Amino acid sequence: MWIASTGLRRRFGKAEAERTGINRSESCQQKPAEKSNAAEGNPKRELRRKKRRKPTAETGKREVPASGQKPGGAPFSHRSLGALKEQLAAGYLAEHGYKIIEKNFYSRSGEIDLIAHEGGYLVFIEVKYRSSRRFGRPEEAVTPAKQRSIIRTAKYYLRRRGFSENTPCRFDVLAIDGEKLHFIPNAFTL
Repeated sequence: MWIASTGLRRRFGKAEAERTGINRSESCQQKPAEKSNAAEGNPKRELRRKKRRKPTAETGKREVPASGQKPGGAPFSHRSLGALKEQLAAGYLAEHGYKIIEKNFYSRSGEIDLIAHEGGYLVFIEVKYRSSRRFGRPEEAVTPAKQRSIIRTAKYYLRRRGFSENTPCRFDVLAIDGEKLHFIPNAFTL
């Protein structure tokens, strides 16, 4: 109603709004009780409450299958699936002697999924996941443009964190094809 009264005042002036009986101060007021009742009767909100996953009895943690599906069968969002696969990649790298120092470093130039130390090198790792080969292999998605973006972001990271220009760096790609991991050390260079 407030919009209607405001529009009426704009179109016809104050006199016309007063003649029709619309009072701006009355139409703007809403009682707190009305607001809370509307929230309780919202069917979408009630449905969301029912769908929430509950912790399992044995572990006390929520189950997250590796299949890319939520326990209810609904697919993960791209971000949550990407985060899940990056966790899988971090675990794989930690098992193989990498010490993860940072995840998801963002800059204006782009993003680096994982940054680690391994064998005297500072390693910048790009994680790529494909559920099928319909759009090609995951490692093919690290195009020259993506490589340039990663390199620019890595240079920014080095400056920002106070590393010297002579710090030995390496760029690796960890491709996840369905459930298979394919690790490519030194995939590209500066």
